[in-house]
Amino acid sequence: MVDFSKLYSPHASQAPFHSSPVRYKLIGGAMGGGKSKALCAEGIQLSLDIPGNRGVIVRKNLTVLRRTTLVTFFQTCPPDLIANFNKSDRLITLINGSEILFIDADESKDPLFEKLKSLEVGWFAIDEASEVSRNAFSVLGSRLRWPAAKGKYYGLLASNPEQCWVKEVFIDQRLEQHAFYPALPKDNPSLPDDYLPNLRIIFDEVQQRKYIEGDWNVSDDPMQIIPYTALKNCIIEDDALVEETGIDSLGVDVAELGEDKTALAYMRNVYCFEVETFAKKRIDEVSQIIKARIIQRKIDADRVGIDAVGNGAGVWGNLTGDGMRVQRIISGEAPLETGEPFQYANLKSQMWWTLRLDVLNPDSGFKILKRQSLIQDITAPRYKIGQERKIIVEPKDDTKRRIGRSPDEGDALVICNWVRKRRTPAAASQDLVDESSVGDVRGYYHKERKRSW
Repeated sequence: MVDFSKLYSPHASQAPFHSSPVRYKLIGGAMGGGKSKALCAEGIQLSLDIPGNRGVIVRKNLTVLRRTTLVTFFQTCPPDLIANFNKSDRLITLINGSEILFIDADESKDPLFEKLKSLEVGWFAIDEASEVSRNAFSVLGSRLRWPAAKGKYYGLLASNPEQCWVKEVFIDQRLEQHAFYPALPKDNPSLPDDYLPNLRIIFDEVQQRKYIEGDWNVSDDPMQIIPYTALKNCIIEDDALVEETGIDSLGVDVAELGEDKTALAYMRNVYCFEVETFAKKRIDEVSQIIKARIIQRKIDADRVGIDAVGNGAGVWGNLTGDGMRVQRIISGEAPLETGEPFQYANLKSQMWWTLRLDVLNPDSGFKILKRQSLIQDITAPRYKIGQERKIIVEPKDDTKRRIGRSPDEGDALVICNWVRKRRTPAAASQDLVDESSVGDVRGYYHKERKRSW
């Protein structure tokens, strides 16, 4: 008999995580809260409870996994419980026949997660889940079918607060069979006395809120385009504050492939008051949706911007073919000359920086609805200063890897904010329709066909 409790005794924040019966549970929210230790201990206990069980502990990078998570595991697991450790396969066999495998989940090296798909487990654990993509979490969830577990399947996660899919799934959405258990350094009695004072010395205010206080709503990074600390002053929770009258604009980010979504962001004057998303729509279907929205909401076509790259080019072509001179947005094109003191690598960087300036400037009046997915999208992208001191916004794929999904809603808002301010000279010089023809579809098309681009 081996008394596991003699080596591991959960503190007050860890105990609820262990006693929770839900299938998917997250622990963490700060540094030094004991989240990795709790993750390993829960995996060990699940392996002890069911002889012949099989589990897997995952981290994005294999080298980091060996240097951190594996070390924590051996510090937590009594040596007498381990019957064998195959170092080459990173497979631990316990004395009751249960197995624990350690594996990496780096999407850049294994895009389809073939290693994960080959598994059958009774439980899985993801350490620092914010570093791993949501696709990896989904694949691991599909592998919970090890027969010896007899229906007692669990997915365990540990993470620091980051603006990513972990926050969306466990903090914002509060899905069924998903639960979050905070573990803060102040709750961990095993930390040295000077641990917290030293963190407060080396961390700035934003970092303290994230990594000491466990605030999931803080995401500011020195190279973050839209700082959350500034954006939070623009968030409106009361939809009743939407102005009844004003000039509406629409930005559309057209989905390229499977998991991405076509997103439509609407602004009335300076307030982004609504976002719509559509999954797995054909080009003609997207075109019809946008066409219907323009007519139903009486939006001037020159205040509609379409991401005309890839599938978006077909949508833009369909709409212009129907007489709607919507703006074509090609993010890789050269930036517009606006007389600004900034230099940009491309139009995408200029559009994002324009939104940044509106958010940072309290006199702009910019407002945004309280929608967590949208807020995460626009606070996720980073930038850098390139050659000739040009501002360069990171590629979309880099953002996708960090947050686990495509920031489609954020891209739609960036386009919408751009077209409400920066229209083509022809579009800015004349209105699409006059008041007498608003709502008259025939008059709408008639005037649109006469327009020059």
